[in-house]
Amino acid sequence: MRVICDYCGRETEKSTGHVNRAKKINSKLYCDRTCAGKAKRHNKSQKELKKEKAEYDKQYREKNREVLKKKNQAYNKTKAGRATQKRNREKMKEKHLAYCRTPEYRAWKKEYDKKHRAKKNYGEYWESAIILNQLEEFIDNREVKQELGLINKSQNRKRKLNNYGKAKC
Repeated sequence: MRVICDYCGRETEKSTGHVNRAKKINSKLYCDRTCAGKAKRHNKSQKELKKEKAEYDKQYREKNREVLKKKNQAYNKTKAGRATQKRNREKMKEKHLAYCRTPEYRAWKKEYDKKHRAKKNYGEYWESAIILNQLEEFIDNREVKQELGLINKSQNRKRKLNNYGKAKC
């Protein structure tokens, strides 16, 4: 039986059984395997394919979150899972240590530790404890400075210079 290829448009000879089967399942007929393969191509770039795959993965992860979480937890308990975790920690070690040396992290860590210790030691009164500690620290510093004669040090220095007549400010 003569049919027209659905991809290239050439006329080709196919058996009646092939034609009847294609009609029955609403399928297209092609002249040969190359046209059939070319017809199935989507003609999409690698970027488009990756974008579609990423979108599909995102939806899949949202839909199957609980199942994936249980699988991941079970894997992490195995010997291979622990080995993977160790390798990942080793990879990130240098980067983490560099991050820990940054002034931003040190400032954040100092505040975090202060709050953590206060919550641990004083419970619901942790905020009051922090304020009280700051006040005690301020008072202690003032006392020490007064004892050592460090308060108004620059003014005292200027007065001494003026009294000796070496420099006038």
